[in-house]
Amino acid sequence: MKILDQGPWTKDHGPKRMRYKRIIKCLLLVLCPLSIVHGPAFAQATQFMLEDTVGGKYKIKIYVVGDVQARNQIQESLYKAVDHASATSKKIDANDPSGELGAINAKQAKGEYMVSPELAEAINDGWEASEWTKGLYDITYASAQGSYKDVKIKTKTNELKIKKDGILINLDYIARGVLADQIADDMNNAGWKNVLVKLEDVFVARGNDVNGPWKVPIITPTDKLAKRALYYKATDVAAASVTTNRGPIRIIDGKTKQLAQSDLRSVTLFMANAAKAEGLAAGIYVMGLHKGKEFILKYPYLRSVLGDTQGQLIFVPEFKQ
Repeated sequence: MKILDQGPWTKDHGPKRMRYKRIIKCLLLVLCPLSIVHGPAFAQATQFMLEDTVGGKYKIKIYVVGDVQARNQIQESLYKAVDHASATSKKIDANDPSGELGAINAKQAKGEYMVSPELAEAINDGWEASEWTKGLYDITYASAQGSYKDVKIKTKTNELKIKKDGILINLDYIARGVLADQIADDMNNAGWKNVLVKLEDVFVARGNDVNGPWKVPIITPTDKLAKRALYYKATDVAAASVTTNRGPIRIIDGKTKQLAQSDLRSVTLFMANAAKAEGLAAGIYVMGLHKGKEFILKYPYLRSVLGDTQGQLIFVPEFKQ
């Protein structure tokens, strides 16, 4: 097993289901000299884990470090965070006309709309990723004409302005990151500062595990590479991956509005925000290996592992393995 040391990180620019179906596990019980919320220093620190689904779509695991006596409080916080994420999943679904974004898309009309804080934040993250990649990743890729520049969002007032008829906003590429970020935020706001959220190939690490930084696996595009068991030591960082592990990658080039052709088989990107990481990973896939490396190196707070068509992993920038 290889452990990769993290680089310097900076901040970057439905109804409830029956709870008996949810699985809370107490995974690790040790005596650990941590001062954790809801527990004194040198308390019995325990790692709890919840397995669940979000919005009936995404499998999720959430790990929380807390005092062994705080099981009930942690459990309630986990349930609330997952229920909130399930509600948000419906709001940001571009194709569900009964959801918030789906209803706006169904109109295909320019205008100004008041939206929920969750949808406003999601659109903002997608818009910023679109701007960063100069439209190679574009939240309006499903529109016959136009681009992300035809969309304006104000997160302070939750005002959405669509400047042109026919604009469709699609957040599918960043949906997992949006939900993982929100769950981590909800858990932090509830007082749990040491949390790891795994939502399929997206990870959000906050604080630390019982014995040090969380270990986030690097998603590799082949079984041969996966046997190397690469992990990344992560504190207060998010990771998102685009990979052929789940089948052919189907990312639309925001410029041509055609299926992107790339010399990459996987992109794993580390930064502070999972939603933006998903958007940038999609854009880097469209860029390809050479331009993708150049893009990543422009920003000191980005770290990436790229998998090429020859099955090689490229660490950008190069860092300790």
